Amino acid sequence: MEYITEGEAISQNEEGLYDDYFEQDYEDFLQDRESSIKADYRHYLKNKEAKVGKVIQCAENRCKNKFIKKSYQQAFCCTKHKNQFWNRRKLNF
Repeated sequence: MEYITEGEAISQNEEGLYDDYFEQDYEDFLQDRESSIKADYRHYLKNKEAKVGKVIQCAENRCKNKFIKKSYQQAFCCTKHKNQFWNRRKLNF
């Protein structure tokens, strides 16, 4: 495998050689993020419908914490994950 220096990569990108490659990666990233956010929102709604006292999993996609739902409005294990979830949702609007 042949490696190129950072300067060579920058000059090749300025010539437009990698524009399609990076554009496709970015489109794939946006599509993956969109599907991930939709899946998180479905998980959030499932947690909201769960009864108090039931064991649920945090609705934030990177968190796998399971906890007992203590109040009817609880869907996340902590405030940090709640904020991350809603900030990610704002990206799509």
